Amino acid sequence: MSNTTPMISLRFDLSALTMPIVLSHRAPVPELGASPDLRDDVRQMAIRGWEDRTRMEYIGTMIVRRFHGLLVDVNAPMDLQELALAMQLQEQQHAIYCWEAAKTLGSAGDIGFEVRELQQQRDDQPLDLQLIDMILATYCIGEVVALRLLQHSIRALPDSPYRDILRRILKDEVLHGRFGPELLRQIRHGVAPRWIKPPGEAWLRRRAAGHIDAMRRRDVVEPDEAALFEGDPEAAEQLESCGIPPSAGFKAVYMDALDSDVPRALAAAGL
Repeated sequence: MSNTTPMISLRFDLSALTMPIVLSHRAPVPELGASPDLRDDVRQMAIRGWEDRTRMEYIGTMIVRRFHGLLVDVNAPMDLQELALAMQLQEQQHAIYCWEAAKTLGSAGDIGFEVRELQQQRDDQPLDLQLIDMILATYCIGEVVALRLLQHSIRALPDSPYRDILRRILKDEVLHGRFGPELLRQIRHGVAPRWIKPPGEAWLRRRAAGHIDAMRRRDVVEPDEAALFEGDPEAAEQLESCGIPPSAGFKAVYMDALDSDVPRALAAAGL
């Protein structure tokens, strides 16, 4: 019996539909110019970095899709459903931005995903608990950390078209990383309209601790990338020029966000 995780390869191309009315609704693709002059090993590392960002943003699209579906199923207020749809479109656009960076650097064109990452299947919990757990895990913890990392990356990198992509993404991610604690606070305190029954504080604290522990165990930076930054000043400078922030600082900020930003977000939610 095989234990291989099912994979799928996706291509992030654009259609030939160029009617002006269609183009007016399509987010403009960033203009990155010619590919920078990079060492071959650095180029492959930079391509992998932007392909990873593309993957994360597209998985984010599927995560928000699940969020919207749960909101619909529990008859959440219409503005929350609209918010989820807006965030889903933003994640989709972010994936295109990151793919454009990978393509400019020389990506071959296909990006692999685990099928389960794209499916974002529901579990056996009641719908109310699935939704509240998602608000907690994604919008009070995960996106809070992601926002801090994005802000750090923009500050740490030199000016470049690749940094501009991160700045463009940040404009949307501020919303993704900040609305969750207030929404959870309102749910917990029964602010009108009361559309969902909150779980007890012990359940929320237990779930939050589990999500935070899981994030602490993640491999935040690949060892070969960290080695280039630590031992090769030329490679480090070239990586930064195409939007890849220094590994050591990135990992340190990730851990600090779990230690400081996330507790503040949970405190804002009343936990």
